[in-house]
Amino acid sequence: MKEMQLTLELDVRTAEQQKKIDNYLVARKNEVERQIVSMTNQYNTLVNAGVYSEDIDFKYDIESITREVDLGTYSEPDKVELTFDVVKGGVKLFRDEIDTKDGEPKIVKTNTWFTIGDGKIECSSLVGSFRAVKPETLARKLKEHNESRKFQLENEDDLDCDSEGLNTVLEFVK
Repeated sequence: MKEMQLTLELDVRTAEQQKKIDNYLVARKNEVERQIVSMTNQYNTLVNAGVYSEDIDFKYDIESITREVDLGTYSEPDKVELTFDVVKGGVKLFRDEIDTKDGEPKIVKTNTWFTIGDGKIECSSLVGSFRAVKPETLARKLKEHNESRKFQLENEDDLDCDSEGLNTVLEFVK
């Protein structure tokens, strides 16, 4: 144990310690690449489903951070300070909502939680349940939601209408 502490204090590493560090850094690099591929796939899924570009935001940055990581075990910690890249950002899906904070109702874009898995999207705020749906279904639900909010804003007297009533009116108008 004291030999390990001494090698860390002098910044001299054994071959085993260096291998652990190299493996950790390779794993972090692979994770960054995996996250970028995943975000790109999410974005492409939404675009290919017909979601309008104004309803999607796709931005990410790769930042280098320095952290102390423990590459040892519980009984023999092996803490070392490493610098590696992480991904910040991602894909955001926006839906229209009515904002009345300033006294004048207006449409604002609101970030909407969603997750994609097995070719389907889960988005409870648009679907109305935690059921995963096809991307095209989510795109349609988003369009209907945004249309209903715009209709609701144009008919301010009906701001307390539920979305089902608005969907019925929208179907009638079509």
